[in-house]
Amino acid sequence: MRRPNILDVVQAVASVAPAHPEVAAWWYVPAMQVRPAAGGPAAPAAERPVELVLEASDGAAPDLSGIGTEVSERLWGTPVAVRAHRGAEEPGPLYRLLSRKG
Repeated sequence: MRRPNILDVVQAVASVAPAHPEVAAWWYVPAMQVRPAAGGPAAPAAERPVELVLEASDGAAPDLSGIGTEVSERLWGTPVAVRAHRGAEEPGPLYRLLSRKG
């Protein structure tokens, strides 16, 4: 199975987002080239999940697992990992896919 490209992910997120007004912003964690550990093989890109980060509206608690399942269904069953935004503690770059006006 091929790994979804960024346009596939944007389209999947755009189709799921209207059902989740509690999410203020949807972010994509870019797939980095992972070097193998000493002597170990790297996981093929197609086997790593698509990673999304959600920024909730004030006080909201999005169903991260449920949203991951919905996005995965729109990406042909590709695994999708979803987590909450960490603010200034984000460990790496993120690409904003979608934001709600408000």
